[in-house]
Amino acid sequence: MKKEKLTINKIEIDSETNEAYITKVDEKNLINDTVNSQAEQPSVIEPINSIGEQLVMSKIFNSYDHNNEENAKITKRKKTLKVLSTILFIVLIVGVLAYTFYKDFFSGEKEPIPKEVLFSTLSKNWPYILLAVFSCFMCYVFKGLRLSFLCKNLTGKYHFILCLKTAVFGLCYNYMTPFAIGGPPSEIVYMASHNISSEHASSIPLSSYVIHQICLVLMVIVSLVFYTTNAFNIPYEIKSVFKGGLIVPASIGLFFSLLIPFWVVVFSLSKKFGEKIISFVFFLGSKLKIIKDPKASKEKAMISLSKNAECIMQVAKKPSSFILAIVAGIGEQLALMSIAYFSLKTFGLNWEAKGFIEWIQILQMCFLLQSAVSFIPTPGNSGAADLSFYLLFEKGLALGTIGLYSVAFPAMMTWRFLCFYTFILVGVIAKGIKKGKKLKAKRK
Repeated sequence: MKKEKLTINKIEIDSETNEAYITKVDEKNLINDTVNSQAEQPSVIEPINSIGEQLVMSKIFNSYDHNNEENAKITKRKKTLKVLSTILFIVLIVGVLAYTFYKDFFSGEKEPIPKEVLFSTLSKNWPYILLAVFSCFMCYVFKGLRLSFLCKNLTGKYHFILCLKTAVFGLCYNYMTPFAIGGPPSEIVYMASHNISSEHASSIPLSSYVIHQICLVLMVIVSLVFYTTNAFNIPYEIKSVFKGGLIVPASIGLFFSLLIPFWVVVFSLSKKFGEKIISFVFFLGSKLKIIKDPKASKEKAMISLSKNAECIMQVAKKPSSFILAIVAGIGEQLALMSIAYFSLKTFGLNWEAKGFIEWIQILQMCFLLQSAVSFIPTPGNSGAADLSFYLLFEKGLALGTIGLYSVAFPAMMTWRFLCFYTFILVGVIAKGIKKGKKLKAKRK
């Protein structure tokens, strides 16, 4: 019988593009002492195909030496850069929040809202805050459904509860990392550790990520069309906030969001043609001195795009599941943006248009604002998202009956807590519960 080669999928993060991709490590590249069995815990039975549960990977490549002085210097520089980035991020967030708080309550532009008026408004509009929380919950449901439809497509089973739990961790790491690079790798690891084969565990989250980008692109394009044609008569006061400067940054964000779906489609149709374009792009980048190692960067891009294209082609073989995943992806986008609408309604939003039209007006503004700040390299686009949505909330609430008072800051913080901090908190709590269960099982 022919001996079968051992292969391991390894997740790496490109240091230049911050993009997650999967590479295969062959048996010949493994060191004999890389795997240490956890024999001291024989009573703990884990899934047979789990990653990181039964085995501890101490080293992968022969070429990497932890004691190497050069590697130590690089690690030190990376740690320093990480600390500086964290400090800058905190200063940015605190600065934006301090500015919006001051503008709302101490600038003198508007009167602070009296307690009786605030309580009266909240008591009248309290159902909307429940709808905002429900919209937050539906983000998990729709993402879980998207993963579940893809899971059914590839494995023959929905595994909805597993996919819902995967969505919790995926959303948490999406918002904890710039450009949402942490979501797919965390989803791959979680699914692989729960009886999903490594091949399907990588294909499902990667396909889900590409579909997420496709849905986001569709929503932004529709919003741009509605906004430029003023199909739903957005109040002039709202459009004047950004003084015509919203279309350009939103279009730039749309361009970057289009990159992954575009390249995946190109590679799906013709890998050779896609490789030629990639080669030209990296050749041009090397000539312009914006890419350090064009050959290595090209190889990483080829691996990532080929894997994404392979996953999408595999999923597209069953159109029903693929279409349902697209519908679930659009549902997640609408639920996420609805949080802003219901937060505004809680604090007294009252435009001339009512009901569905008012909802559409707010949603298209939110999609454009989200696209306009999507290329800001902070977790959850923090700073830029807070400030831009604050401006929208400030003018939006000024058109209502409560417009004489300062309520934009609490409305913005309500929205931000539900569509950013909640996803991180829920993920951290879920991770703590998971660790607690493991410790309890080990004690038994």
